[in-house]
Amino acid sequence: MTPPASRAAVAAIIGFFNNLIGIGLGPLAVGALSDALRPHYGEGEALRLALMAGSSAFALAAVLFVAAGYALKRDLKRRT
Repeated sequence: MTPPASRAAVAAIIGFFNNLIGIGLGPLAVGALSDALRPHYGEGEALRLALMAGSSAFALAAVLFVAAGYALKRDLKRRT
């Protein structure tokens, strides 16, 4: 959907936000959740639960990618 002249810039912006969220906020969120759960579940169990919660983000991402695929198909049909 991006014009050929700006594809490199768009790819760089997508890569930046992907790294910012995935590498920057992901471990921070898992660590914060583990720290919050530690008083209730103990150290090992809290970390296990926090990692499971972080992994569930992949299921949400899959659902959003499927929804984006349908939206892209619809937009391409309107464009032609």
